[in-house]
Amino acid sequence: MALPIPDSALHSDSSAQPSDSAVEVHERLRRSEERYRALFESMHEGFCVLELLFDEVGTPYDYRVVESNPAFERDTGLVDIVGATARAIAPDAEPHRLPTYARVALTGEPTRFIHHASSIDRYLDISVFRTGEAKQRRVGVLITDITARAKAEMALRENEERLRRAQQVAGIGTWDLDIRTGTATWSEIVYDLMGLPPQGGVPSQEEWERLLHPEDRDRVRRELRQALAAGGSYVNEFRIIRPDGATRWLASRGYVLRDAEGQPVRMLGVNFDVTERVQMEQALADLNATLGARVEEQTERVRALSRALTLAEQQERRRIAHVLHDDVQQLLVGAKMMGALGNMARFETILDEAIEKTRTLAHEMSPPFLHNEGLADLVGWLTARECKHYGLDIEVRISDNVSIPDEDLRVMLYQLLRELLLNVVKHAGTNAVRVTAVAEEGRVRVMVEDEGVGFDPAMLEEQGATLGLPSVRERLGFVGGELTVESVPGEGTCVTLDVPLSFDTISPHRVG
Repeated sequence: MALPIPDSALHSDSSAQPSDSAVEVHERLRRSEERYRALFESMHEGFCVLELLFDEVGTPYDYRVVESNPAFERDTGLVDIVGATARAIAPDAEPHRLPTYARVALTGEPTRFIHHASSIDRYLDISVFRTGEAKQRRVGVLITDITARAKAEMALRENEERLRRAQQVAGIGTWDLDIRTGTATWSEIVYDLMGLPPQGGVPSQEEWERLLHPEDRDRVRRELRQALAAGGSYVNEFRIIRPDGATRWLASRGYVLRDAEGQPVRMLGVNFDVTERVQMEQALADLNATLGARVEEQTERVRALSRALTLAEQQERRRIAHVLHDDVQQLLVGAKMMGALGNMARFETILDEAIEKTRTLAHEMSPPFLHNEGLADLVGWLTARECKHYGLDIEVRISDNVSIPDEDLRVMLYQLLRELLLNVVKHAGTNAVRVTAVAEEGRVRVMVEDEGVGFDPAMLEEQGATLGLPSVRERLGFVGGELTVESVPGEGTCVTLDVPLSFDTISPHRVG
């Protein structure tokens, strides 16, 4: 901005003598100078005029302040500087830097720049230009205080930077679509989400749609059209296939803006990556499906075990009924007959046999050794019984310190071990058996070995059903135990029971 400064306000010729017409000219000039002076003094912008000083060869070596208004003194803090030269004003004094202004003016082109006067924390908009007839010698400096505007712009830039950094941290990108022109602007994060370089600019609608997963493309198009037609909020989630081949899930949230006539004009929104959340939801759904299948599997196993236990209970009842009917009852009938005949010796003998039968049956139903924690008592009583009943030759190898605190577990081991010994009687083709028991790391391992006929492990499923092994495996599995079978045709079989010493030590991941 250049003020129309009258040359007469900058210099005057005192040698001129006024004539009659000159008086009128001087009067107009005086009034003009008064108006200029009033304007100059009342200006809100600071203004000063500098006169360059040249040496004999025409080289500027200094400057002198010709004029300055109150606003200039207010903005610069320089008072009573009219007539002063560079030698009187420090060349690096804040915030004026008048020598700089003068040197800038020598380029011949108007110059405008923003200066931060740090000493008074103000921002000045400074324009430097040549003025008047003596334009080779005089320079005008116009200063406008723009502190409020500059600080507002700085605050805006700071807010924009904070928003940009927050978006980077949160992975949220913003977009703005001009519906009437179809042009869009993206923030840097949107380009990152799409896997595109910002230098390429926002892709066209067709290019953007090609990034959409083929299975989501039609749906996204349809829901966008519906949002534009209905106005208001837009919420969507979709997959994109980035140029590097990666598939990502994005969430989009937007809002449609309308003009005074209700026509959609702009759509503002954000995009952010939800791939991890979608993957976790899918993993949870898969886990629920797996758990459902496992629950069904376990339910069926419980049913099968229940059927097996019911069958075993029925078989035990039939055995007890057989013992009571065919043995004990017959003995009692015989004793009654001997008593009626008066054969008291035979009567007492038969009665003693009946008592022994009932005592044996009672021991089988609830062996006293089961109330002891020692595994040695359990194996010793059972092997002695099986040796007596079936003529087995059983070698027992067991540590005296093996203890099973849980009575239910002792009962189960007793039942399983009895079944394995009966398998030897029925199928092994030998009466030599070795029973070994060891305890380690909270578990007990019992092995039943024979050197009988054995069988092909490939036929384990078929043979296992015959031997009753599936039932053994089921019962072990429900207490966290495992069944291992090793067999070689013609060389014998080794069946291992591996169970926890108490139900408290069962590992849930091993069940089922």
